[in-house]
Amino acid sequence: MVRIFKHFKNLFDEKRICHVALFSSMALCTLSAAVTADDVTLALRTLKGMEYGMTQEQAVSVIKDAAENGGNGRAMNALGMFRLSGMYEERDTLEGVRLLEEAGQCGYAEAYHNLGVAFKLARYGMKQDLDKAFNYYKKGADSGSVSCMYDAGYMLYKGLGCRQNYEKAAELFRSAVDYDHPHALYMLGLCYRNGYGVERSDEQAEFYLNRAATLGSKAAMEELLRPQPENCLEDIIAVNSTDMEIPENMPTIAPQVNDTSIVRGDYTGFLVMYDWSGQHVIGEKPVAATIMRSGEGVYGELVLGVDTIPYRAALTGDGKMLFSNVTTSMNERYTPGMRTPYRLDNVQLDIWNESLRGDVALYNMKEKEPERPMYMELQRLGTSSGEQNTLYCHVTAAPNPFATSFDAIFELNGNAEAKVRVFNQLGVMVWSESLGTLEDGKHSVSITPNVPDGTYVLNISAGRQVFRTIIVKKGGVQ
Repeated sequence: MVRIFKHFKNLFDEKRICHVALFSSMALCTLSAAVTADDVTLALRTLKGMEYGMTQEQAVSVIKDAAENGGNGRAMNALGMFRLSGMYEERDTLEGVRLLEEAGQCGYAEAYHNLGVAFKLARYGMKQDLDKAFNYYKKGADSGSVSCMYDAGYMLYKGLGCRQNYEKAAELFRSAVDYDHPHALYMLGLCYRNGYGVERSDEQAEFYLNRAATLGSKAAMEELLRPQPENCLEDIIAVNSTDMEIPENMPTIAPQVNDTSIVRGDYTGFLVMYDWSGQHVIGEKPVAATIMRSGEGVYGELVLGVDTIPYRAALTGDGKMLFSNVTTSMNERYTPGMRTPYRLDNVQLDIWNESLRGDVALYNMKEKEPERPMYMELQRLGTSSGEQNTLYCHVTAAPNPFATSFDAIFELNGNAEAKVRVFNQLGVMVWSESLGTLEDGKHSVSITPNVPDGTYVLNISAGRQVFRTIIVKKGGVQ
């Protein structure tokens, strides 16, 4: 029996070798003739290491022949990627883009996805162009590409390369979820959870997030563990703000300068992050800043929550601060346990009456895209007669760390309505309380913040004075 098995094995091996040799000979001699779709499939599988019926060189030749002579969209897409990446072919960006566009026109819609990715993420030596990326994704979605349905929806959700539109984004996500696209399921779940583009529905949100999680979406798994949607804080922040009013919607800033000499000084205030539409408050950070002049520019330190950022920037005549190589990293809701790297691009400032209002432009270096709309408002300290304000008014928390409560010890330079707020390390306000009207002089106020164990920023505002310090809760009972 063993001898018979070996005989058939040898016979099979001989036939396989003959077939390989025959195919190799045909491939070398007849590539000028039209190749079939099956030939292209075999060539692509060979380059992916899934087949061994031809050499790598022969596979590339089959793809080139099908692309250049056969009008095969799938082969054109592959050859275009070869030219963009410089793999198997000499790099030629213009030729790569042309081939991918022709592949899309020939019915291979995934070529539009590849073009969109190249321009969105600035791959293959391309310059980032979000407008082109969106247009390619939209063409792919219109041509039936499920990937592009998600891609175009993602761009519309954030307003990248297009006018922001939750409704249209949700429609595209819904088209893709019919094919069980996990990322589209996750994004549609977010739409329902936050009420973005659809009517808010916890039931629908849970349904789509669970489907996405079942298909392996880590982001969906994490979202299911979060107790509240991202825009749950807008009502809390609007009620418990500082004496400076927090806009309910992202305001439009028209940069203008009353007198650039007033820029120099110490400031305190807040930074508000809005959702992608600018209609919902999703977070707030206490902000302090030192601004000093250097010729036509400015420099100093910007304190966002617990993060201190040294900076240097040019100040234009119309009140725009253009930052020079200023980067930082901050905690972000959608990257739990990690800090997201950001580049601070510019702030459009409305400088008037000892205050700065600004539209802050951050660039998410991890995702390679602009961050959500942000509004910053600062008031200069120590400008009223008789006041002795400094950037950091002194406050002591004792004990610190604390288990349940602590005493906040500080001194006021005048009667004022006082508020205490506690921010977590994400810059989100997690607890607040009014202290009522306090008189001039020293105070010791007992504070019992209802927060889990962890590190926080204590922020007490009283008139134009702002007190900040780090507090640590440890060993508390929830």
